[in-house]
Amino acid sequence: MSILSRLLSPLRIPETRGLDLDDPSTTLVHRQIIRRKPFLEKLYRDWYLSLRHLDGGLSGPRLEIGSGGGFIQEVIPGTITSDILALPHVDRVLSGQQLPFEDSSLAAIYMLNTLHHVPQPAQLLLETQRCLKPGGRLICLEPAPTWFGNFIYTWLHHEPCDTRAGLVLEKSDSPLSHSNSALPWIWFVREAASFRATFPGLRIAHLTYHTPFRYLVSGGVSFRCLLPTGSYPWICALEMALRPLNPWIGMFMTVAVERVASS
Repeated sequence: MSILSRLLSPLRIPETRGLDLDDPSTTLVHRQIIRRKPFLEKLYRDWYLSLRHLDGGLSGPRLEIGSGGGFIQEVIPGTITSDILALPHVDRVLSGQQLPFEDSSLAAIYMLNTLHHVPQPAQLLLETQRCLKPGGRLICLEPAPTWFGNFIYTWLHHEPCDTRAGLVLEKSDSPLSHSNSALPWIWFVREAASFRATFPGLRIAHLTYHTPFRYLVSGGVSFRCLLPTGSYPWICALEMALRPLNPWIGMFMTVAVERVASS
């Protein structure tokens, strides 16, 4: 055990020790933790609202890929939930790389901390281009390897964050534990020109960095919350005041990818 792991060990939620991230039962444990941590639950609600705000407002079915332990239907009613794991609370078991939907049938696709687990993002983007209505959007909220974010993900998080990696993940049978937190940034920032050339039917309509502190303070699904729930509005106010610094300190990024009408 590293020195850092020893220092953080007292903060770990006991039932998360030794869990297999690829076991569906682990996702159910995480779901319970999210619901019993008001600070973290408030953050999830704010994130879902931000996804809805950016989805373009078209009428029609909305799909969430990688629903995991979340509760998007409470915030965006009618959303079709899905996951690659068979979970009792999701509507569909599917892979984002092969969507069982007709061409031009979806108004929006949501992904919350999911894209960096997808082995072949290009295949998911092709499916997005096929399934979205013209003007429909894929909205992804993902880790951001900003200066501060990269430090946190490198030293305080279990998932790798390699900004020099390629556009795909190495083949693996571990859908959740296998990831690269920097993968969305690689696609939409580092390789933005390649994205535009490869997917002429899609355009990046929005990209922003945000949430430098709230997730860290919440402890996520593994650690205890560091501040009382009543501090949530104050942390929000602090983040708002520091908003100009988000390209350097934001721990997350949100990207809205829109299907262009001519595709």
